[in-house]
Amino acid sequence: MTRKQHTSCLDEMDSPTCLKCGTVMNPILIEEEYPGYERRTFGCQSCDGTMTQWAPAQIRVRALYEV
Repeated sequence: MTRKQHTSCLDEMDSPTCLKCGTVMNPILIEEEYPGYERRTFGCQSCDGTMTQWAPAQIRVRALYEV
């Protein structure tokens, strides 16, 4: 039996650079707002700035096999 699992690809996502201080930002919230699109909110640990991006959803399909 095969199951497909959809997972977000946080490890493959490029984080933006903070426009205020130039530090690489960390993802703090990723949600699918519309089918096929994600709203990504990033936060800066240095200056507490935030940035929101819209992007196509990155979905990875893994096949899990059960015996």
